[in-house]
Amino acid sequence: MRMAICVILAATAAPVSAHHDGAGFDKSRQIQIEGAVTKVEWFNPHAFIHVEVKNADGSVTPWTVEIASARGLTRLGVTRESLQAETRLVVTGYRDGGGRNIASAVTLRLKDGREVAMPIFRAHGSDILSRRTIAGHE
Repeated sequence: MRMAICVILAATAAPVSAHHDGAGFDKSRQIQIEGAVTKVEWFNPHAFIHVEVKNADGSVTPWTVEIASARGLTRLGVTRESLQAETRLVVTGYRDGGGRNIASAVTLRLKDGREVAMPIFRAHGSDILSRRTIAGHE
């Protein structure tokens, strides 16, 4: 009986660690994205911020940023009002390993100057994003 329980626990632990291993993001270096919020998708287990970054030549590059869950954000004091469209913010995080303009946030600096550390959820990585259609990043 004890052996069966150990086998079951071992079998269920592997998918959990694989789910939270950060696969898909380049954790070898952090990036910083500064831009204006265009849209926020309040989902669980992770919400997404869509940000437009204005380049030196005047062009705009869209980014999708994976952040904490809607519930987690609320606990951190990040509300829908603090992430309204056109809100300027700075994101520090890790870029998608495939080079797409997708990032996993480590911190958000909000317009009021607060720097909010995202819970260590070790983002799902590109696998979750590949199951969804994200405008401009297919």
